[in-house]
Amino acid sequence: MNMRVAADRLGNAVVVWERDNKVCWNVSLDGGGWGTSSEVSGDVPDAPATLPFAALHPSSGEAWVAFIREIGGIRSVFVRRTTLSGSTWGQNAIRIDSEPNANANAPRIGVDQYGNVIATWEQAPSGFATRVWQNRFRPDAGWADAGNLSLGTEQNTSAELAVGGDGGAVAVWRMAADGGGVIKWAGVSGAALAWGTPQILSTVGVSSVGARVVLAPNGNGAIAWIETSGVNFKVRLVSLTWPLLPLAPVDIASASGEATALAIAVNPSGDGGIQMVWTGSL
Repeated sequence: MNMRVAADRLGNAVVVWERDNKVCWNVSLDGGGWGTSSEVSGDVPDAPATLPFAALHPSSGEAWVAFIREIGGIRSVFVRRTTLSGSTWGQNAIRIDSEPNANANAPRIGVDQYGNVIATWEQAPSGFATRVWQNRFRPDAGWADAGNLSLGTEQNTSAELAVGGDGGAVAVWRMAADGGGVIKWAGVSGAALAWGTPQILSTVGVSSVGARVVLAPNGNGAIAWIETSGVNFKVRLVSLTWPLLPLAPVDIASASGEATALAIAVNPSGDGGIQMVWTGSL
């Protein structure tokens, strides 16, 4: 269950999933067949591990997996890396969140062509609403300190992350608000890997859900989400042009009824072509 797939520009792919409170994975090299599955979370055999998410370096064959590990009743974010050609994992998984008694959820991870890694997750410190958190890895410095990405005191959930090959990254999430919730985003577009101030994308006063984000190797990208108002829904999209400047939202679809299960993908060849699918009324 909770299966995730990642691919690179060379035709390599990995799939990760959870089984019996363990995180497992398998690899397909250069478009070939799949190998033998193995456990990612085996460095601490007795600690339950769930909710894996995988990322591949665009061209080096390096793989990263983020997952939730429960130790002492607390769910924390751990990451582990290896090379696709390697038969075993290297160092033990590293914890990258810093809240001592707060359960984490929904880890996401991505890596750019320079080897920089960005991860996001959701976590609610004691006495506070759920927030979106982030951490970053530099090849020359390792992991930094975790930081609160969503800011504010509102409930923030349903976070998603995209990392572009050129070093840019975008996170999107849903913030609780009057009318049912709004979609917010924040981006990274410089060598310092510093996040910009979160901004609202969706229509205030209208319930917005299901935000998804993609970035192409050329730095362009898109954010899509669903807005519902009464008996109608809209699938909306904002295009991002490098350095992650959002254009005005456009309506991709609008109809009566409901829309769910929005998914978005980008052409990995670099031209930034976007495809979207969702379920809903015609």
